[in-house]
Amino acid sequence: MKWPLLRWVPWGLTGALYALTMVAAASERQTLPFIAHAGGGYQNWQYTNTLQALDFNRDYFDAFEIDFEWTSDGHLVCLHDWKTNAEWIFGQRFEAPVSLVEFEALVESHPVAQNCTLTTLVQWLQENPEKRLVTDIKTDNVAGLRQLASAYGEGVGKQVIAQIYQPSEYGAARAAGFETIIWTLYRYPGEEADILRELEGMSLFAVTMPRHLALQGLAKRLPVNVYVHTVNTQREWAMFQALGVSGLYTDWLPDPNVEVGDESG
Repeated sequence: MKWPLLRWVPWGLTGALYALTMVAAASERQTLPFIAHAGGGYQNWQYTNTLQALDFNRDYFDAFEIDFEWTSDGHLVCLHDWKTNAEWIFGQRFEAPVSLVEFEALVESHPVAQNCTLTTLVQWLQENPEKRLVTDIKTDNVAGLRQLASAYGEGVGKQVIAQIYQPSEYGAARAAGFETIIWTLYRYPGEEADILRELEGMSLFAVTMPRHLALQGLAKRLPVNVYVHTVNTQREWAMFQALGVSGLYTDWLPDPNVEVGDESG
């Protein structure tokens, strides 16, 4: 499927221009590609960030969010966290992050879960060029985006969507080569007026918000397409659509824009 390229004219000249932008944005909203949360659900598992989840869900999604954590020696690996998630996947408690070599050994010895490293993830992306990656690097996001861009090489911005947590990260993400950017709000401490002001200086693909902000009606009041996370039932999706949401992060709901078996993108 074709991904919409959403760009907004900078506002702020007059209140009238602001109002016109809000009306135009609301009228142009469309259903965005669903994003498979943590690679998507796999064998009743969630939050796996595994190659198996990516392979299982590639016929049902065009976009995949992956969580990244840092190893003790400064490498990104596909993992939600080193505490509960790592213990659940690998069956042992981690008092601190392990090295990349140790992580690779854990993955190799696991009977089921094959969590990605940057090397294996980039290889998967290159083998599936019609798919898109959405980053979720919760610690040192800018450094992580730069490491990912370096590992991927030329063209990273065509296939990888950078997710930022603070507006201050926007410029660095652009400079690293990312052409498509999502601003996720769950860590942003500002109020609605702050969000609207910050949007004036950014050209975003979308904003992502947690459920409680969407339930407060914020999606309808933003002049940009909006994702919500995480939604796993059709009833909830219909409710959030009525609240102005354009797309969702999900573990289980197949993207209705994707034809099963369609490899054309």
